[in-house]
Amino acid sequence: MTKRCSVLALVCLIGAACFGEETAGWVLAAQQFTLAQKNAPSASAAQFAMVLPQLLLEQISLDGMRVLPSQEVLDRQLDALQTERLSLFLQLSKEYQSRDALVLTHDKPKKLAKALAQAQEKIDSIQKKIDENLAAADAARDSFRPKIDREAAAARGEDVADEQRQGWRFPFFFGDGESERQQQETVTIYRADSTALFAPSADALAEGVTSRTYEKEVTGAKINGVLSGSITGYGEYLAVSVDLYVYPGAKRVGSVTEVGTVGDQMDLAERIVQKLVPAIANSLPVMLRFEVVPEEAALSASLTLDGVVYSRIPDTLQVDASVHTISVAAKDYETVSFTYKYEGNERYRVRFSLSPARDGVLNLRLKKERDGIFYPKGFDRQAVDGQHPAARVTVNGTAVIGVFTAGADDDAASAFFYIPENLAQDGANLMVNAKPFDRAENIDKRRRRMYTAYSALICSLPFTFYCTGNFTAANNAYAMGRGSYDDAKKWQTYGYVASGISIACGVWAVFELVRYLWAANQVLPATARTDNRDFSAWETAEIAGAAEELTADSGETESAAQDETTTEQAL
Repeated sequence: MTKRCSVLALVCLIGAACFGEETAGWVLAAQQFTLAQKNAPSASAAQFAMVLPQLLLEQISLDGMRVLPSQEVLDRQLDALQTERLSLFLQLSKEYQSRDALVLTHDKPKKLAKALAQAQEKIDSIQKKIDENLAAADAARDSFRPKIDREAAAARGEDVADEQRQGWRFPFFFGDGESERQQQETVTIYRADSTALFAPSADALAEGVTSRTYEKEVTGAKINGVLSGSITGYGEYLAVSVDLYVYPGAKRVGSVTEVGTVGDQMDLAERIVQKLVPAIANSLPVMLRFEVVPEEAALSASLTLDGVVYSRIPDTLQVDASVHTISVAAKDYETVSFTYKYEGNERYRVRFSLSPARDGVLNLRLKKERDGIFYPKGFDRQAVDGQHPAARVTVNGTAVIGVFTAGADDDAASAFFYIPENLAQDGANLMVNAKPFDRAENIDKRRRRMYTAYSALICSLPFTFYCTGNFTAANNAYAMGRGSYDDAKKWQTYGYVASGISIACGVWAVFELVRYLWAANQVLPATARTDNRDFSAWETAEIAGAAEELTADSGETESAAQDETTTEQAL
């Protein structure tokens, strides 16, 4: 039992070590802003000092990530070691006082000497822990100093590539120096409520946000960052200065000043948050190097990075460490696009391999022909009917997903279809078994019937068990000469009937379960397959019909011209 408990405790400790830091998050709070004017503030300005920090917290993304700088990680370790030292010092003071009091409580020299030796042993143990604590603090400073220097150099724009970061990394692959990557934490709002502001004590406010008293209250509330600000107002115009302080350490890592009016609170908050987000995320820049193959495509290629278009592919670009969407387009080639999360202080080689464009048109019809509208890719409208059974779908060699509706109304029944990449070729004739109907209603109907069949099965089982049990008891009694044959025969008949009903209900329940699963599976798009039907004759007939209509129109025009000429001659 003890061994099992030890193993369980070890597993819990490992889980806490692995997941504890991630679930804690980086807690951001804000306090009520102060008013810079010494005179009595207006009611609107005082209300604005309360509402603005709430708006800032509301607009900050809750799922954002903060890259922890080495200095912040070091400050956390030093703060924890300092707290431990203070606790040890209080224990040391108590042990010294206890040792000095032994002289008054022990009258025998031997007992006194023994008690003094025990007290001195405790004192030595505490002093040893304090020395180890100080040594751990010095070791932490020494180990973090190179990282802090590299990050400071990177912030100044200097080249900080060391031996572990030489070369360019490909996206989606981990390179060397993985252990050197900085820690990340999810940014969360204080108390998970944007309207809850941090309220420090009057003494902490009087001493300032950089004081030890204020820092103790912040760390006691498990807050990592605090937004502090001041407001200067003249009439309806306000100047707002917001500072971001990180604890422990009370270091100001961001500062923003914006001007606006009392009426545009939301716009003012959006502008402030936009400038504060880089300081909150602490994202270091990354260097991207682009390569496009083949060379013919690179000559006419253009690059789009997060909506910004570059007419030529740049050799390198420096961007913030974040999630970026990059796409490359070239004439006569397929556009390639992807989204990737780039981590800070890294170099990446982004390679685009473009394929020649394969534009074309294919024919697509329903397996069971009916009037309706095909919407390939969700926007191209292709109506089909008895005279035009196939839709002309434009393809470029990539998979196509769309929807078929039984009418143009918004509430018309619809069905999704899917054309695989290997079938999305020019001139292909395809067929899809897309059946437009209300799938949600069908699934709900099948679910109700399945529950009804299952309930019938459950309700029939008690009668089956009861009748079968009574038959067993009556049969055993008859075999032992204590029961009648008619009684056993009666319960046997009841048991057969009840068992038959339960078996029928079971078959019904399984049948309805299969129908329910089949209905749920119909939510998936119908996959197109090759159609042996040739649409070339239909296309020829369509062209011929158009030509006949054009000829008829020309004949009518000529006849009208001749009649007009005859009329003029008669006149």
